Amino acid sequence: MSVTKKLLEASGGGGGESTYVDDCFANAVFTGTGAYHEVKTGVPMGNTGYGTSTRFDGVADGSVRTSDLTGNSNGKQFTFSVWVRPEAGADGVIYAVIDGSSTEFGVSYDSGNARFSIWANGGSTFSWQTWNGYCPPGRWYHLLVSADLTDPTNKRHIYVDELGYLAQYNTTNNLTIEFSHPDHRVGRGENQYQFLDASLAHLYLDYTYRDLSVESNRRLFSDGAGSSVSSSSLTAMSPILYLPMADGDATTNEGTGGDFTTEGSPSLSNTGVEAGEGKGGLIWTKSRSVSYKHSIQDTVRGSGHYLWANETGIEEVYTANLKFLANGFATDGGGYADNFTGRDYVAWSFAKQEGSSTS
Repeated sequence: MSVTKKLLEASGGGGGESTYVDDCFANAVFTGTGAYHEVKTGVPMGNTGYGTSTRFDGVADGSVRTSDLTGNSNGKQFTFSVWVRPEAGADGVIYAVIDGSSTEFGVSYDSGNARFSIWANGGSTFSWQTWNGYCPPGRWYHLLVSADLTDPTNKRHIYVDELGYLAQYNTTNNLTIEFSHPDHRVGRGENQYQFLDASLAHLYLDYTYRDLSVESNRRLFSDGAGSSVSSSSLTAMSPILYLPMADGDATTNEGTGGDFTTEGSPSLSNTGVEAGEGKGGLIWTKSRSVSYKHSIQDTVRGSGHYLWANETGIEEVYTANLKFLANGFATDGGGYADNFTGRDYVAWSFAKQEGSSTS
């Protein structure tokens, strides 16, 4: 008899549950949200989303260093990279260098406007933010930033998930960034109102400028398909700050600047950004609340390539589509077939392999 288990669908919206049958099949019921929405079936359909990370609760969790980073200095060049999965209401600081009551260098997330911000010297040196609404909570993002402020007009880049055109440059000046201070914080800012409600992984900072419009420079941090590069690759670049945080440890700095200590209780999260070995396969979805087509998408033809099982026509291509993940799939966009807001759906996931034998 096959083994079954219940898995709560932890998408942050829509509710639902999945019944895992074996490593090649599961069915799931869920409610559409019209936005990015994960359905965790336990079937490894894709290569993204493996591993673990560190969870900050938004109330009292942080990771701090109350002395300056070893060998730290001020400067005009940097590259900053981090993987962030914010939760709803996750208004807080990802990383900050504090001088008394002011933030000299900071990276934060604003849940209300669904955007990332990064600034230096209270915003006088630079103040950048991604466009409002482009980064809603409930999913992983890779934030990658670099600058050389000797040429602030041309040598500045913000990329979110390989997209480099989503940034508003409010202020950028040819000034020195004050990185060197005895107060460095991860997951929290100057006060209790700046605690971050999110999972973090692979927080990286060095004082090298990289032209991120060149793909090979982005590949130093991401594989381009939604996963981080290996910890050993990032450590080998000898940054002053690199917190892998891929195992719930928010204190170990694999860079040269020295370790941190924890505040509160940052915890291990069972969602991550490591690349895995997804099996590939097919997902069949159908609305349970309205009469609409049977939708099929698979990893061979690719996400967004729809076949309608109850029709005889050729495939159709839409921007609203499924994402194939390490532990299931995600619906993205507001398509009638699989994610219209408030509609109930059922999905059957078939991995690309033979079923396991049971007795």
